Amino acid sequence: MIETLEGSRPGEATTAATAERNPSIGGSGLPAPVSLLQLPDGCHLFCRAGDRWSQAVSSDLLHWRHIPTTDHHLPADSGCVVADGADLVALLLHHGASDTSGSTSSVTMARSTDSGRTWHPEPGPVVDVCLPGAQSPVAQPSDLRVIRDEAHDQWVMVVADGTGFTFLVSTDLTSWTATSVLDAARWHEGGALCHPDLLPLDLEGQTRWVLWWTSAASPRTNGSTTRYLVGDWDGRAFTPQRGSSQTGTPASDPVLRTDLGRDLYAPISVQDASGRRIMIAAVGNEDYADLTPGSTATPDDRPPTLATPRELRLVHTPAGPRLVSAPVTAPIGPDATSRTVADRPVTAASNPLSQLGGRALDAEIELEASAYDSAGSVTLQIRCDGQVHTDLVWRPAEGSLTLDRSESGATEFSPSFTAPSTEPGVPAEGLLRATSATVTTRWPQSCLGVMRRAWLRVVVNPSSVEVFSPDGLVAITSVIFPGPGATGLRLAATSGTARLVSATVHPIAAS
Repeated sequence: MIETLEGSRPGEATTAATAERNPSIGGSGLPAPVSLLQLPDGCHLFCRAGDRWSQAVSSDLLHWRHIPTTDHHLPADSGCVVADGADLVALLLHHGASDTSGSTSSVTMARSTDSGRTWHPEPGPVVDVCLPGAQSPVAQPSDLRVIRDEAHDQWVMVVADGTGFTFLVSTDLTSWTATSVLDAARWHEGGALCHPDLLPLDLEGQTRWVLWWTSAASPRTNGSTTRYLVGDWDGRAFTPQRGSSQTGTPASDPVLRTDLGRDLYAPISVQDASGRRIMIAAVGNEDYADLTPGSTATPDDRPPTLATPRELRLVHTPAGPRLVSAPVTAPIGPDATSRTVADRPVTAASNPLSQLGGRALDAEIELEASAYDSAGSVTLQIRCDGQVHTDLVWRPAEGSLTLDRSESGATEFSPSFTAPSTEPGVPAEGLLRATSATVTTRWPQSCLGVMRRAWLRVVVNPSSVEVFSPDGLVAITSVIFPGPGATGLRLAATSGTARLVSATVHPIAAS
């Protein structure tokens, strides 16, 4: 059913069943956000799949109103949208020839004077992007992102290819100068680089820059994945900060990921009206983009699923500056609708969370176990229904948390969804081990005498689960397909007794 939301312009509609947080888009492949702009009437999100584009607007980054366009097609291999005064400008990348001497691609421009409802292509390319063959003999630009660099009063274009990035600058969006190239090979293994973003963040009063990208699906990385670097931008080049050990001696450069799960895809960010840096990303993986339940032979009609918006910050750690994230959710109704259970024993037979389930919820849970009379593990099962469940397993002795979706519901649609990986995988900071179905990470826990405590925040939506550590350094995102009847929560301990210190569950608007 299509309905017009209150306050929308005539003809601007939202699909009630799916568009609470999911702007509609069509196209082939995995739909991806490409631009997130803060404009006078709210945040505008542009998504793209193939050559089809869509746009939606939101006042809170949680509830989106679809904006129809006269023509969804902006022919290009990739691109992005920026605000230039009162106009919107789309910069569109077109692949060119590629040989051993390098590759040349072009960027064209289209302008909109009505907030993206109609687009008017401008003649000729605004820039030819030449990637030197010494960097990648058969490199082909895969994607681009354009951001405003206020500190240097210029625009910056970041063009990704198979192994690195080319940086270009402009004062008017029409005349561009290539200023530097960054070879990202030491931080990257897997598929071609795509969906880059360059963003400034405050770190204790100093501006640092974060460069992130998504790598295309590869067995080495268990599908597509997103990584980041922290460094400095001087207006011409990005210089990554090198890794260091806790003793201050040089160490190998760590592989940093924005999310240690399999299903955070193509993140983008914006500074909202309150000054927060907010990240939005698609939920999914290129390994099974067109195979998941709900996918059809005509993906033009398929909406994307968005991860919960996350507020980003930079913090100091003994290993160097790191991104931390916290989910931004919207509880339904007054505070009285939240439910809390506290100070309950957890055994193999008991379930203190039996009354707290739901299809869409935001839960904060704190657990405790003794080193002497301790459970070997404590398992939180979410979206339960009979034999269907997704497990979060805390192992106090190991100091780890595992997300296991092997029994999460529909899994047979792709062998890449739950089948064990035959590749050794690329290590990442905080990641202990991973397969297609499970992810095990280091998990922060506090110790007081013989007691250990762990806290976790779990955001559940009809087709995804996201888990966040208390310090924000660890996030895990996973797609699940349990079916509408799976709404239960279970908590159980093995090989001993644990304690539920507290659990508070807030119902939220379903995605």
